[in-house]
Amino acid sequence: MRDSDRFLLVGVGGAGGRMANQVAQATGGRLRAAALDTDFAAVAQLGLCQQFRFGRSRFDGGGSGGNATLAQMAAEEEADLLRKLFAEVQIAIVVAGLGGGTGSGMTPVALRVARDLNV
Repeated sequence: MRDSDRFLLVGVGGAGGRMANQVAQATGGRLRAAALDTDFAAVAQLGLCQQFRFGRSRFDGGGSGGNATLAQMAAEEEADLLRKLFAEVQIAIVVAGLGGGTGSGMTPVALRVARDLNV
């Protein structure tokens, strides 16, 4: 594992994913970045981010519809994805838009998992 792999920029939801992808582009892909989203089409457009899709059974890939509670439930149901993401990471920066949808719902769950893994 490269030292740079121990650092991770995580974008949650549409706004967070776009921010993480922009930073990854600005660093020429040298910074490891991941995007977490319930909108599968939106996350698929983020070429420099590792893509994590949540809520397949709950939303069928179409997003949380601006419902933070449903986004939170999707993240909790698939917490194993978050544990895999944060495995072996020492420092993570998490960015999200907090307008009441996916970012608002999933960010607290992602932060809790990271904390539990001592990230």
